[in-house]
Amino acid sequence: MILQSRMLQEVKDFDKTTLVPCSASSSPRRSNSLGSQPGDNRRDSSGGEGGFELKALKDDSVARVCEGVYVGGVGGAKSLDRLLENGVTHIVNCSPVCHHVSHDEFEYLLVTVYDKSTEDIEREFTRTNDFIRSALADGGVVYVHCYAGQSRSATLVAAYLMSQGHSLREALALVRKNRPKAKPNSGFMEQLERYERRMVGAAAGRRKSSVEEEMFDMELEALELPAGESPVER
Repeated sequence: MILQSRMLQEVKDFDKTTLVPCSASSSPRRSNSLGSQPGDNRRDSSGGEGGFELKALKDDSVARVCEGVYVGGVGGAKSLDRLLENGVTHIVNCSPVCHHVSHDEFEYLLVTVYDKSTEDIEREFTRTNDFIRSALADGGVVYVHCYAGQSRSATLVAAYLMSQGHSLREALALVRKNRPKAKPNSGFMEQLERYERRMVGAAAGRRKSSVEEEMFDMELEALELPAGESPVER
């Protein structure tokens, strides 16, 4: 009991001395510190008191989801050794209230989203997807984290996988395979479902356009036009 009290007190003291204000970035950049926005006194709902907070800090696992993409919590983001041994080069931090200092070795994208069902996380999908794709195109490795590595980070990684052609079910299965605790909150799930419908609609539109182009080409062939001559010229 004494040891537990001391550990909890260390966590509380750590929070008070290392919470550093930092405005959210709209583009990839290097940063010396991560934290909440100035004047934003909302509490990160995933950074609870006591045992939950201590578990999040101690969980330094960095789970591989697919080639070049990893997911986890603040514990993994704090562990320089763990990040380097997994070849991480880029980090997406989607926990506005952070209890750690960033590392100069990585390029960061800061995302301001709280783990609340009413939060609009879908607005960040395009930005985070672009950041991940750009990093992978340059041969990088991306670590996406929130505080506990359960809701926000899992949602953003699932959205990225969906942008690559996976269904929502497949995307969540890939995330949970190596990060079993991953569980987007109810509001984030609704947004992922809406995103999937958008992706399916866009894919259907592309297929329709492709079919129409093929039909047009077939019509041109049926006309047996001389090379270089258009229907209008004839």
